[in-house]
Amino acid sequence: HNNKKEPLHQRKLITIIMSTLYAPYSCMDDSRQEIARVIAQKISSAFSIMGSSYILKLVWGKWRKKKSSIDPYQRIMVGLSIFDIVYSFFYWFLGTWMTPAETGWWGAVGNTKTCSVQGFFFWIGSGT
Repeated sequence: HNNKKEPLHQRKLITIIMSTLYAPYSCMDDSRQEIARVIAQKISSAFSIMGSSYILKLVWGKWRKKKSSIDPYQRIMVGLSIFDIVYSFFYWFLGTWMTPAETGWWGAVGNTKTCSVQGFFFWIGSGT
């Protein structure tokens, strides 16, 4: 196994080839930026889903003990948490996975039907 770095001219050549093949489909200037953005949005959406799920767990536990103890604020939080879970999962977590593969985006493996489903949940989630 050779631990030497690639020569500068080889790295530049690889960058030029990748940007030529990838740039027409990318939303970012650099494919590394797009990959970092996609990974960051999946991680942050997972945290959002966990946080909203925790809110649901807390309110559910209180509701099971005494139904009349749930105040309007907690009911509102349950509604917002449900929408956040659905929106974060379908739009942010699944993200590029639901995008048609023909787009060439990093991680795109979907088709037009999965894209339409994602668009529906984006539209629904935008109302919250």
